[in-house]
Amino acid sequence: MAIDIDQILDDAQIEEVKGHLNAVDGILKPTCKVMTQEERIEYLRARKGFEGNLSLLLQVARDNHIELPAYPYTALERAIKIQDYLNLMNEQIKSIQTMVQDTYRAARADAWEGFLNYYNVLNAMANSMPDVKSRMKGFVEFMSNKSNKNTNDENA
Repeated sequence: MAIDIDQILDDAQIEEVKGHLNAVDGILKPTCKVMTQEERIEYLRARKGFEGNLSLLLQVARDNHIELPAYPYTALERAIKIQDYLNLMNEQIKSIQTMVQDTYRAARADAWEGFLNYYNVLNAMANSMPDVKSRMKGFVEFMSNKSNKNTNDENA
């Protein structure tokens, strides 16, 4: 067994975490945009590191009294602020997601390994123990079903 975690969440802690996640979702939902796949493809991709240059460029434009009607200073400053705070949140969310996914994968692998070991022992015993054999039928069917052999896990 690979997973080595001393503490697991009890039901109250699980509900507490879900409550916090719902609260974060509720705060962010009205201030964030969910894009369609087409929109994600269509959006202009920024050059890495442009953020620091944008503020300087806006200052040069202000100093020379140039403001483009389609891109007013205030809209660009607002976009900078939004991307800055969402980037900070995104980094923390990615870290949490990695931690949760890795722990999920390890726990799932441990559970599967335990399942296989119990299955193999009980299935071997089934030939000499009719009660075990009759109770193992569903498991034997599950293990022989080719559609269950897909190891792709959409939650991982």
